[in-house]
Amino acid sequence: MNKRLTIKNQNIADRNEKIEKQNVSLNELNETKNQLLSIIGHDMRGPINNIKAILEIIKEGGLDEVEQKRIFNDLYKTIENVSGTMNNMLAWASRQLNGIQIHPTQVSLCEVVNSLMDFFSQSANEKRIEMIHNRNESVHVWFDVDHLKTILRNILSNAIKFTNRNGRITVTYQVDHGFAKLVVADTGIGIDAKDIKDVFRFSGRSKSLGTDNERGTGIGLMLSKEFIERNGGQIEVSSKLGMGSEFTLYLPIIEIMKENSAMAI
Repeated sequence: MNKRLTIKNQNIADRNEKIEKQNVSLNELNETKNQLLSIIGHDMRGPINNIKAILEIIKEGGLDEVEQKRIFNDLYKTIENVSGTMNNMLAWASRQLNGIQIHPTQVSLCEVVNSLMDFFSQSANEKRIEMIHNRNESVHVWFDVDHLKTILRNILSNAIKFTNRNGRITVTYQVDHGFAKLVVADTGIGIDAKDIKDVFRFSGRSKSLGTDNERGTGIGLMLSKEFIERNGGQIEVSSKLGMGSEFTLYLPIIEIMKENSAMAI
């Protein structure tokens, strides 16, 4: 009788502990949601109003060639910032509604990196940042291509944001111990040692401003870490203040996935 009662009490205690953990997770999720909604309200309304004002200026006409170039550069930069924010917010919302859905396929790292280098070329040129792509067309990974683009888009965006004018960003990759090892290195301002552990955590809007006072939502690297781990990879960061940062990605390659599949049969 006492034994049954002890077991019953233990089961109740276990359920209560589980409920408490669920409540904590739910509260954290609601807090994250509230912070992101606040960020959306600020980060989206302002740029969209800027785009509207720029288009009204263009509509009125009477601009010389120099003014047109300046305005189109401002328009491009504004749209690029809005696009990055929207992509991260939509990825976060999709994760909450459906979980992280993975659709891996064979992906050429060279093609993905090259397309993103082109995408960020104007932002880098405005800060006179040299972007170096050490191409290796032989490296293919087994990964969800949309996730991979989101990961690299966030890392490259941060590299540009936190690199001073006339700096340098280098992307290299090669097969290393059964994975494709991809490194994004910059000569930027670096990350303080005490902040490294929180790089992949979302704790509200990022307090760090870029070298041109660029702001960020603080959610990009958190999503990147989740995406890479769900696809069977890993991500690491090393950095020193004033020396720059290195983000290292370990991505599963085709051969490894084939070996795993053969072992499972």
